[in-house]
Amino acid sequence: MSAVGVITFFAFLAIIQAAPPKLSGERQVDFTGFADHFKSLKCNIEGGTTYEWFHNGSKITRHSSIFIMIGNRIYVMERPVTDTFQGTYQCKASNDNGTLWGPKINVYFTLVGKFFKNDNVVEETTVTVGENLTLTCPPRTLSRNVFYHWGGRQGTLGVWFIPPAKHYMIMEDGTLLFANVKRQDLQYFNVVKNGVSCSIESKGKNRRLAFSQRFLLREVGERNVKPFGPTIKTELEDREVAKGTKFVIFRCGAIGLPTPNYSWAFTARLNGTETPITGGQDGYELQNFNHMLIITSVGAKHDGWYKCKVSSNYGGEKHSDEKTARLAVKGLQ
Repeated sequence: MSAVGVITFFAFLAIIQAAPPKLSGERQVDFTGFADHFKSLKCNIEGGTTYEWFHNGSKITRHSSIFIMIGNRIYVMERPVTDTFQGTYQCKASNDNGTLWGPKINVYFTLVGKFFKNDNVVEETTVTVGENLTLTCPPRTLSRNVFYHWGGRQGTLGVWFIPPAKHYMIMEDGTLLFANVKRQDLQYFNVVKNGVSCSIESKGKNRRLAFSQRFLLREVGERNVKPFGPTIKTELEDREVAKGTKFVIFRCGAIGLPTPNYSWAFTARLNGTETPITGGQDGYELQNFNHMLIITSVGAKHDGWYKCKVSSNYGGEKHSDEKTARLAVKGLQ
């Protein structure tokens, strides 16, 4: 290598060594799994000679008995992991040329609570065919980051869940809402399945389930044939999410006879124009007979107002109800 080449090489090396810490480019992911799976966190910063960690704003000392820091990672030493480990973590990397704070990492553990009554217990709920029905998911200990189902155990290890239907849906809090009860519901719940339970299921890779007491539907009174509704019973809540957020879900459920039809519309914030939403287009998916609107990945074009509209026809007239929620997208220029 020539003298010029040697000088150039060492000058380049000096530039690299003089660089301050920088973000690695890896996507920072929050931890929402089970407490016993929380083992370590990684600082997504390159070029640091020293790394520090903070939990809920307080510095974690290197003499801590519950954490150990090695390189750009922090490891949890204490077992079992309790709720005190939840909260916000943040790392700070330093070298002779600068200091950089990493993105905040939120840690919230999944909890699959226990029902106060399990599926060995059977309870009856009185229903009238043709009327609406609400089955509330029964009391239980604290649950967090879970899905709600209605179904039951099947065999030794299997489970079953009620299939999607136009005349019922599962609400955000696990409530099972019937627009109107049909006689085949009694046959399916009581005879075919011998009762139905509310079930909570953990999100993520490791599946855990809990089942409430089983409910049997006991028919009382004469079948109702008088039309009513539709009336939306779910709450469509305003939301604010970051650009790029995956799977934002709006749910809509109504009561009424005949069973209502569901549709969705979007009004853009920028132009105020309302357009119908079609599943499979523009990042939207409609599922469960249009009870669910899913935005698969939030972008600038999704900033606006979302309307659920239900309608039915009887007495020679069209009857309808609607509710609207605002979706504000953060991170827009």
